[in-house]
Formats: sequence, structure tokens, C-alpha cells
Amino acid sequence: MVLPSHLMEEFKICTQTKYSGKLEIKTVQQGKVWGFYFQLGQVVWATGGTHPFRRWRRQMGQNCPQVDISKIQLTQENLKVDFWDYRLVSLLYKTQKINQEQVSAIVLSIIDELLFDLVQLSSVMQTTSDRDPSNILEAIVTPLGTGTHIKNVQESWQGWSGAGLAKILPDFAPLLKKPEELQQKVSSPVYNNFVRLLNGRLTLRDLAVQMKQNPQSLSRSLISYIQLGIIQLVQVSDTPLPVVEAKQNPNPTVPTASTTAPTIAKEVQKNLTPTTVTTPTNPTQTLKPNPNAPLIICIDDSPQVCEMLDKMLTSKGFRYIGIQDPVAALPILIERKPDFIFLDLIMPVTNGYELCSKLRKISLFAKTPIVILTGNDSPGERTRSQQVGANDFITKPVDQAKVFGAIQAYLPSFSKGHQKTNA
Repeated sequence: MVLPSHLMEEFKICTQTKYSGKLEIKTVQQGKVWGFYFQLGQVVWATGGTHPFRRWRRQMGQNCPQVDISKIQLTQENLKVDFWDYRLVSLLYKTQKINQEQVSAIVLSIIDELLFDLVQLSSVMQTTSDRDPSNILEAIVTPLGTGTHIKNVQESWQGWSGAGLAKILPDFAPLLKKPEELQQKVSSPVYNNFVRLLNGRLTLRDLAVQMKQNPQSLSRSLISYIQLGIIQLVQVSDTPLPVVEAKQNPNPTVPTASTTAPTIAKEVQKNLTPTTVTTPTNPTQTLKPNPNAPLIICIDDSPQVCEMLDKMLTSKGFRYIGIQDPVAALPILIERKPDFIFLDLIMPVTNGYELCSKLRKISLFAKTPIVILTGNDSPGERTRSQQVGANDFITKPVDQAKVFGAIQAYLPSFSKGHQKTNA
């Protein structure tokens, strides 16, 4: 069995038209929701389903054991967006707490897991779909390919249903109901393990990770006991991450040390982000005395990138402002009217694509040079950057020659005259 024909057609259309945006799928009866995020026709992330927090915890525990999940806390503001989990993975990657291989494993597993659930539930429930092209995510790593995900899930479902598990939901938790009968059927070590693990709190997927098995193998080993009523599958709630109150910035037009640090996770904000920032409380304090010097603004949530550009540009006499909070960027840009903008792609709350697109719709920035900064150099990224109106594309780590090359290319009159003045 595969996805219903109307859903397969949706995925096919998204792939063939190189769609960028969200494909939302809902069940009519229960209102379950899945969101699949496409970039240029490829699925780059998926959200929704039954246990989004359990799923994120499980993937992090399985693929990123070096990260202490217990220290991560979200704010209500973080949870207002559907893809909070994507932002958190992106932030951990950008702060070098997880590597590209770990990100790839998480992205692959989450997309395939949600596609599997969609296949299973859509077999018994009617579904509807809707596309939202305004909801665009930047790929953290190179997408595997929508066709590959569909193929993986088809194979997984064939194995699952072929093993007699079609009606077994992997997000249900096994609970030992008749321990005396079980004790008569299995050895003492197996019985002790069952008593310890089958407590109705861990789902089949959770248990599979803990026991270092795949969910299909684990479920097959339990199916006979489930059919006999010795083990019962029960529905369990999600396990959200702790939520804390976000600190308010008394002057929202000027970033502060607390607001410019990424606020997705307290653990990242407190332990991974340097306390110094390049955006001062009064930005004019860092400007060079020459008021005619070009003003260059960098919007990047990485303090290291902002600080590096600060040193590069002010040493050549340019005026410079570094903004680490993309939410605070727009009012500052409108107020300061920069001559040139460097813009990061992967940032909390909004991404570089969204911000660049917004800027190009404002007449004040219709012709302002905007150069994208990103660590993911792929043809897809470059194409998408051009589509939203960016002038150029510089890959990280930031290279001084590339920075000044871009400035000379898009501010030739400014840069040549300015270099002579400061020679």
C-alpha cells in the first residue's frame, strides 16, 4: 500500500514544479495534521503528527548523545511556529553542537517517520491537503530527494504490514497486563526485561531506540503477546520540553545582549552563545567619524560572523552595524537606511529568504545590494537566493577577499573613493 492517489499527486506536483513552501495534510475525522516543507521541489523537513516532542527527543537521543536535552527550554514565542524543532536543530548545527552527519540523520528519520504515519492513518481516514507557498524553510543540509523518501516509506510499510502489524500504531505504548501468564511463557531474563520496560510510558518507537532495535523487529516480537491480551497497547501523551517566560526588550527597535542571543533554547543561549555582541545599545557609538562613509549592515545570528565583519569593515573606514536578532532587523534597517546588506540564511524566527523577499517589496530597499551568507553552497540555494532578489551569494566561513570583492562589485563608486580616502 502507498499514499492515497490524491496525496501522491500532490507530492508529484510539488516535485515537478520545484515548489517551495509548505504542504499541509489533515485527516477529516480526527483533525490530525502533518506539514511537509519543500524547497525547490524537495522535502527538507516535516512536522506534526502525534508526538512532536517525543519524536524530537528520541531523534536527538539517538543521533546526538553529546547534547544534554534536559537543559533545553523553549519559550511560548518559540512554540507559536509549527517548525520549532527545525529551528532548534538548525541552531544547534550553527553553534557547532551537532554536525552535518547528525543533522542529515535527524532530517531523514523525521521525514520518513511522518510519511509512514501518514501512510498508515490515511488507509483508514480521509485526508485533505493544502499548499502554503509563503511558508518557506531553508535546507540545513542537502535534501535526500522526495522520491527517495517515498520509496523508503513504501518499503517500510510493506515490511510492517507484511509482518501483520498494519493495525499496530508505533506511537502507542506497550503495557504488561498479565505478568503471571507471561512468566510461564518466557525465560526469567526476558520476563524481567518485559516487567522493567513495558510500563505503558514508552512507545514502541521509544523502546526500539532504547533496546537498539528497529520498531518493526520489536513489534514483531511482541505481537503474539498483544494478540493474547498479555500485553496491551495504550495511548500516551506527548512529553514537551520545559517552557520558560521570555525576557522582554524594553526598546524593541534596538537589540540587546539578551534579545540578540538566539532565544530558541535556554541551553544554547546560556552556554553556547558568547555574551558579547556586536550590536551595541546605541549603534552610533561604533560608527566611524566620517558620516559620508558607506553604512554596511550584517544580519546574522552568529556573534562570531558579526564580530569578524565588524573588524574587517571598520578597519577600512566603513560604518558598520551587526544585528543578531532578525526580528529586530527591519525597523533598524528602515531607520538607518544602509548602503549594503549582508544577510544570513539560517536564523531563528525568520530566515534570509523571507527577510530578503520582504526588503525587496519595500521601495527603500528595492535597489540596495543584498549579499547572502550561508554555509550551504548548492545550486538550489543560489537559485532560491536569486528568486528572492539577492544580488550575490557568499559561502561561509566568511573570507575577507570575497567580502570586499562583493562590496567593490555592488558599491564601486563608494568603495573606490573610500579606499583612496583611507589609503
